[in-house]
Amino acid sequence: MTMLLIVGVGLALVIALAVVIAMLSSGGKTARELELEQRVRVLEAKAAQGGDASQSWQQDAEVRALALAGDKIKAIKLVRERYKMGLKEAKECVDTITG
Repeated sequence: MTMLLIVGVGLALVIALAVVIAMLSSGGKTARELELEQRVRVLEAKAAQGGDASQSWQQDAEVRALALAGDKIKAIKLVRERYKMGLKEAKECVDTITG
């Protein structure tokens, strides 16, 4: 019984150590935090170029043409590629075009 308890505690310590190492290797940030920081950098870069990144997809003639022609999948892929958005965000953008 004591041996089983020692093995259980040892396993818990190994798992805790693995979690700490994973957090330290990513700077203590979760994957979501890293993703959001990347998006902020993209928006900052576009703002520095003088463009309004949050509105530019709405004025993209190719995205609008694809969406209005009913080719929503291609439009979503294009929005994701050009404006560095996630799938959900890109789909919402295209859905606002098609109503």
